Amino acid sequence: SVTKAVRLVMVRLYFLLTLTPEEFGHCCGVFEESSCWRFSHISAKSMDATAEISDEHDPHALQLVRHMQRAVYPRHRLAHIYEAEYGGESVFLKLSWVPVDVVPEGAVYELLEQAGVDNIPKVFLSGVLVKNMFGYRLEFLVLEHCGSSIEEHLPPIIGEPRSADPTFDKVRVVVSGTLRCLAQAYVLCAILHRDISMGNVRVNRRGQVKVIDWGYGKLLPVDGLSDEAIRHRGAVLMKWEFVGDAASTTNKPLTGTPYYMSIPVLSAATARGPMDEIESTFYVVLHALSTLESSKDPIVCAFDYHENRNLAMVRVGCLARESRFLEFFGVKNVSCELRQLLYKYRKYLFVDNGEYIAPDLVIDPYTPRGNNPELLSGYIDEETMDLLKQLKSA
Repeated sequence: SVTKAVRLVMVRLYFLLTLTPEEFGHCCGVFEESSCWRFSHISAKSMDATAEISDEHDPHALQLVRHMQRAVYPRHRLAHIYEAEYGGESVFLKLSWVPVDVVPEGAVYELLEQAGVDNIPKVFLSGVLVKNMFGYRLEFLVLEHCGSSIEEHLPPIIGEPRSADPTFDKVRVVVSGTLRCLAQAYVLCAILHRDISMGNVRVNRRGQVKVIDWGYGKLLPVDGLSDEAIRHRGAVLMKWEFVGDAASTTNKPLTGTPYYMSIPVLSAATARGPMDEIESTFYVVLHALSTLESSKDPIVCAFDYHENRNLAMVRVGCLARESRFLEFFGVKNVSCELRQLLYKYRKYLFVDNGEYIAPDLVIDPYTPRGNNPELLSGYIDEETMDLLKQLKSA
């Protein structure tokens, strides 16, 4: 009877903890009571931490500005995000409930930073507030403010451009920076992002691309990594007290936003590789451009989502003709130089030895792709091109 009573109390507590801050002022909703928090690590050798109410006179306090209202989908995690200020910097506070057998997002950022991966946000603070409550962990991240989405960063497309498209240079920077980040993460750390979307590729006020939200990041087997990278991974996972095989967690292969999933992932591939991430970036750019058109189609065929495999088949048809595919993605009034960039990007992903392979990717999601990054010459730098040459299929 005592055990049942304790269990009932814990179930009720868990119910309260999962309510929104508007319904119940739990730890994710103390914004109403105090605008300043201070995070402290319990030990220098551990990421276990505490959060205390503080005040604006504390130089180490995080001052909350506002709670970001956003849709939170119950797919293995629950995140609360706040705009805040820390040490005079504009930052975001991210509080996440995630399964304990999923690698902490803070650990993924630490591995990326140690390896020198470019175009990721600066992490000011990170740690774990609750180690295990019914199989879930509560972790926190304090990240630099990463600016706006691509859609907000690019200028509107109004009519047929008469001169050089002002959008071209910005798109080229986004493509180059994102591909560089994803390729470095794979080659240097054996990490996949697995949730490339419009909201997760940002551009700050200095025009720098930032790939954010690595919470669905997957640590792949260490085959091919340097001895130093392998040691770093072991040390970081130990510090975060992550127990288990990081390369075989229960993180589902089907993660991310269907709009931006690759054709193989939409076709029920149970594994994914870096080329799937490169394809997702392609769709992010196309979707951003389609939203900027002054004369928008009510339904953009290539983004008309009903079901995963159906969208994969629609994409195969939309991408079949190089001269027309942009129209099916809702992109019409762009300059010749931007069209050429997008044509080359399509060819890089879906043409191998002169053959259009997108239908093969539906029939067999593990169809090898020809990896010829020279097609993107002039749009990406030499170092990024060398990294892309090392990418492999899933």
